[in-house]
Amino acid sequence: NQGETGVDCGGPCPACGFTHQETFNYLPTWGPDGAYTVSGSCDADPDVDGWRLLNLTSSSFPLAVSYYAVIDTDSFLYLGVSCDDYLRSPLLDANGATTLAIEFDTDFKVSLSSTASVLIEADGIQQVVWSRSVNVANQRVTVGSINIAGKSQVRVLWRYQGSYEYHWMVDNVLIKGS
Repeated sequence: NQGETGVDCGGPCPACGFTHQETFNYLPTWGPDGAYTVSGSCDADPDVDGWRLLNLTSSSFPLAVSYYAVIDTDSFLYLGVSCDDYLRSPLLDANGATTLAIEFDTDFKVSLSSTASVLIEADGIQQVVWSRSVNVANQRVTVGSINIAGKSQVRVLWRYQGSYEYHWMVDNVLIKGS
């Protein structure tokens, strides 16, 4: 019985799984899994920005290396503007994987009522796996052991909901199915 590595397992081979990494540092070229996409109310508004990539040093986010994804609503332009915006990973082939783990570096600064959520979308069904409405200062977030048994495709979504607040920064993404 041959697995992806061509090794005889002497029976059924263990699930192959997958690993996806994104540092946002190789633009305009995306990695082999495809491009990240953005959508949402602020992305669609011509007067403000939704998620975007920046290459500016941030004193609040030293974990970021070069480019990072950010949604920053700390501007008077966002007064009265309600953002509900997504940063989406490419669709990833989950065949053979039964669990999913997500890691990313982040800095989330909230003043009153913003929410940062991470969702997985498995075969079109979304599930919140991490959510915060308080500051998460410059740290590595790990969300593990998410059941994806029997799913063929997964993607991870970073959802920002807020209005005239501060920011959410994301970098050094690792998505692993095993």
